[in-house]
Amino acid sequence: MPIAAKNSPVTVPLKLLFTRVLEHFGKLAKDEIARTRGIRGAHERSLFEEELAWILTVPAIWGDRAKQFMIEAAVDAGLVRTATQTNLLIALEPEGASLACREELWDKAREENRLRFWSRQLRYMVLDCGGGTVDVTVHDLDRTSMTISEVHQPTGGAWGGTIVDDAVKEMIEGILGEDVAKALHDEDWVEILRTNVEDAKKGFEEGDKQVILKLSPTFIQAVNNAGGDIHRACAAIPDIDFRGRVGSLLIKTHRFEQWFDEPLRQITEHTRRLLREIRNIQCILVVGGFAQSPILFKRLQDCFHNKTCLVFRPKEPSLAILKGALMYGQHPTAVLTRIAKFTYGISSKVPFDPDRHPRSQRKVTEDEREMCNIFDTIVEAGQAVKVGTVKEYCYRPVSADQTSVSVSIYQTDQTNVKYINGLTALTRLSVALPNRRGVPSQRRYVKVQMDFTQTHLHFTAFDVGGGEPVERTVQYHYG
Repeated sequence: MPIAAKNSPVTVPLKLLFTRVLEHFGKLAKDEIARTRGIRGAHERSLFEEELAWILTVPAIWGDRAKQFMIEAAVDAGLVRTATQTNLLIALEPEGASLACREELWDKAREENRLRFWSRQLRYMVLDCGGGTVDVTVHDLDRTSMTISEVHQPTGGAWGGTIVDDAVKEMIEGILGEDVAKALHDEDWVEILRTNVEDAKKGFEEGDKQVILKLSPTFIQAVNNAGGDIHRACAAIPDIDFRGRVGSLLIKTHRFEQWFDEPLRQITEHTRRLLREIRNIQCILVVGGFAQSPILFKRLQDCFHNKTCLVFRPKEPSLAILKGALMYGQHPTAVLTRIAKFTYGISSKVPFDPDRHPRSQRKVTEDEREMCNIFDTIVEAGQAVKVGTVKEYCYRPVSADQTSVSVSIYQTDQTNVKYINGLTALTRLSVALPNRRGVPSQRRYVKVQMDFTQTHLHFTAFDVGGGEPVERTVQYHYG
């Protein structure tokens, strides 16, 4: 899918854009590691790069194809050679936050004298409040082993801090007027939205009478060049003042808080819904860049902090995911179970049985046998899957002269699925099945293994009589 820049008609494929970004950050990381380790020669550098493990963090509400997209971009960027290499890990962001905040969470509970109310197992909700989205999931933390288990599949929505950014931009455009706003370019807004608005969101404290929003000299000059006058425009608008000497907008507190109303409403309503649905949640862990906002954190405390539920924000909420991703890379077994958001299964041909199968599922093969394509379930949506589980299934060819077996993997949000009608294959594996030593191929078997060790589902299919295995890495959506 091509994507276009706002300030240019040129389009580039989305995967190429992600590939170049990963390529850039990968080079920065490799250069820094080589510098600190004193590695100079090309041969020595190539050897050390083979030792690197790469961890990509993704929102937990991302789908299978989006995660697979990231893996393919990492391969194209040269981080790893193939999608099946074990030195590429996909870390789910709420899991990273949980792993990073385990010790700090217990310390906070001890500080507030809550440990006597908490059993060996602490159940808590993770609110990962980022710029674009908010991911919400529920984990159990074992007090002894400090391992985590997912209790509820991740949910969430587009309720992040960029909603406030958009409101600020809309406000400034309204001050300047339509003609001046249209004359401004995207680069004129970068510093305001990326730095100054973020500083305002993080710096606002309860009791402040106004919020200071700095405007960069380049932005003010761009407005002047477009024929605008910020000082005169602000003079006619209540609750907003412009101080030209320091280049800042002074915004009354109640006006600034209004821009938080919509994302906070969505977040609090969703949190209430989950608290009603899932019992015994004893803590709400708030992380992510948007979590640095005092307005957001105070609203969550006002709504949910009480004797039975602690609303907790770590010292560095914006770094929790990054730190936790590194912990996950070192100890992936710290996550014990995950909850499947989708149902996954394999298409399997079985003899048609009129007593068991509806007439509409009857298929007649070339050798005039009546068959039926059923959905052979691997895992169902909502099912807890232990990390490290490897499931095995065996399939045999339909006809004696068949020289290969095709295995199709399907995904659906339905449960109790019986047939593949209306479903789209997530991936397919074709396994060669030669007729060895006079053994008819209908007496040969293909074994399919499904490995649930990582955040994606790894398939391996092979002929039990020998031959090269066929592998696929499919992003198993653990929520």
